Amino acid sequence: MIRLALLATALALPLPVAAQAANRMIEPVGQWEIDSDDESCTLVRSFTALEPGDTTMFIRSWGPFTAFRVSVAGPTMQRDDSRAIFARASFGEPEEAKDIVAIGSSYRSGPMVAFQGRVDDTRNGAGTNAFGSFIYHLPERPDVNIAVPFTWEATQLYFDGSAMAPQTLRLDAMETARTLMEDCERDLMSEWEFGPPDQTGFARAPVLENPQVVGERMRFPDNVIVNHSSRIVQMRFHVGADGEVLDCEIQYPNWSNGNRRRSCREISDTAEFTPALDATGAPIDSLYRATLFLIRFD
Repeated sequence: MIRLALLATALALPLPVAAQAANRMIEPVGQWEIDSDDESCTLVRSFTALEPGDTTMFIRSWGPFTAFRVSVAGPTMQRDDSRAIFARASFGEPEEAKDIVAIGSSYRSGPMVAFQGRVDDTRNGAGTNAFGSFIYHLPERPDVNIAVPFTWEATQLYFDGSAMAPQTLRLDAMETARTLMEDCERDLMSEWEFGPPDQTGFARAPVLENPQVVGERMRFPDNVIVNHSSRIVQMRFHVGADGEVLDCEIQYPNWSNGNRRRSCREISDTAEFTPALDATGAPIDSLYRATLFLIRFD
């Protein structure tokens, strides 16, 4: 049985003694590059752990501001396909690391870990673009943290999984990476017909009032439930000036059209939004993005 809860405070879980090994430094190869599709922008860079270019880091955005999906694939990562991984991570020094839950997966037949990087940015507070996150998990683990504070001033990523040696990816200065990402995100907003992601001139972002109910309406594929898999799901909504959902898109994963249509239909009928307001206090159309975490510990 799984249940829905709002994202809570961090869970303090000490890692096994075996994981407290020497911190492996992983050096970059080449520069950041940007890739994109109709729903996302992804920064990609290669690193060297054991052999040149054997590790890849992805920073993926499904729209401007607030959060990224951060993934690292390589031979020294922890393999635990579609399962929750207790870890410590920071975009800083090891002593700054926070207890988090990451999700194990694979990339080109090798192990990969993924978690959320949260951007603390004053632009997130108001405007026609808002972000929310909510989490499914088993009752015996009620308090979990899935987000690591991220800043574009970060020069390294430290990650220490429950069944892997701690390691640090050296990022160096990320000004160019930030420019690539923000240009790509601006193009995304234009493609979605929301114009450039300028947060000025708006008094209030849209607010989803019933995230638990929305999460319960998500129609996960049968194999996800049967296999007790963990998943990160990205969604976006076009919210009308009356608070009604005018459009819904399951941005990730790339499930069947049937699953995505059923989920969006039920979510759109159920979601209760308080609409965004412009500078004069008038309700306006807006974009609301959300991340849903299905976390299974069994």
